[in-house]
Amino acid sequence: MLALLLGCAGLDSTDTAEPTCPDTEWVSISAGDGLACGVHVDGCLECWGRHTMDPPHAGRRGYTGDEHPPEGMQFSAVTLPSGGEELGLHACGLQQDGAALCWGADQYGQSSVKGGPYVELAAHEFATCGRTVRGSIQCWGDEAMLRGVPDDSGWSALSATKTHFCGAHANGRVRCWQGPGEPFFEIELENVEAVSAAVSGVHVVRGGHSMYFYGDGGEATRYTAGDVRDLPSDVVHADGDLCVLTTAGELACDPREAAIADPPDGSFTGLSCGPSFCCAIRDDGHLKCWGLWEDLEDHWKHALFDIPGSYD
Repeated sequence: MLALLLGCAGLDSTDTAEPTCPDTEWVSISAGDGLACGVHVDGCLECWGRHTMDPPHAGRRGYTGDEHPPEGMQFSAVTLPSGGEELGLHACGLQQDGAALCWGADQYGQSSVKGGPYVELAAHEFATCGRTVRGSIQCWGDEAMLRGVPDDSGWSALSATKTHFCGAHANGRVRCWQGPGEPFFEIELENVEAVSAAVSGVHVVRGGHSMYFYGDGGEATRYTAGDVRDLPSDVVHADGDLCVLTTAGELACDPREAAIADPPDGSFTGLSCGPSFCCAIRDDGHLKCWGLWEDLEDHWKHALFDIPGSYD
C-alpha cells in the first residue's frame, strides 16, 4: 500500500492509468490499500490505483507532500504499507545497488531511511524495516513500533502487516515485533523457507514447502492445500484468508474469501495481495490483478485494475 506514483504522473478521480515506463516485462509487484506498484525488467517503477495522498493528508503535521521519487531512478523492488488512511501513505523502493529510498508521509520518520545496503524491505504505516546484505534488521520510524527489533544478524526473511513485523532467522527462529515492550512473540522452528506477517500471527513455509499459521500464543495450524513456493507480502484479511504461489507456479486462494477466491489460471513467478485484491506476475512477464473493492466507487475500481501498458 503505498503512495501512488513512484516516478509516475499522478492520478485523480477521473484518470486512468497511463504508461510512464517502457512497455516491458514486470519483475516485481506490490499490492496495497487500493494501490499497486510494480517494477519492470529495466528497473522502471510504475504505480496505479487511487491517489490517497491528496488533501486532507497534505495538511497533516509532518506530511512531506512528496509522493514521487527522484526521476531517473532504477529499482529492483518496492514495498507498500498495509495502511495509511489516517496519516497519509509512504512508499519505499529498493534500488539496484541495495540502497533504500522512501517518500511520502514522514510523520514518524518512516520515510527517513537509515542504514543499508538492503536486500529486502517491509513497511508499516508508521515504520519501515530493511534486511541488510549481512542479515541484520534495521528499522526507522515510530519507536513505539520498533522496540522488539532483533539486534543480531543471520535473518533470512522479513515481512510486515498492519499490526507488526516478522522475520525468519537462518537458525529457524521466527520473531514478530510491535511496540511497545518485548517482541510480539518468538518461536523456535526448523527448516523455515518463508514468512508472511498476518494480523494475528504469522504464516510460515517450512521444509517440504508445507505452510503453517502460528498465532500469537504459539499454536500452529497446518494448511493442506499443496506445496507452497511463495507467500504474498501480506495476508488479505485478519482471519487468515490469503493466496499463495505453489511450487508448480499455480495460484491457490482461500475459497471462503469471495473477493480473491477465483485466481487466474496459468504459471506465475510473483504474487502480492492487498485488502480484497491480488496481483501476480506470469512466467512471460505479464501482470494480472483480480479481486473486488466493495467500498470503492466505480472509477477507483476501474483504476485499480487498469494496469499500465500491454503487459497485463
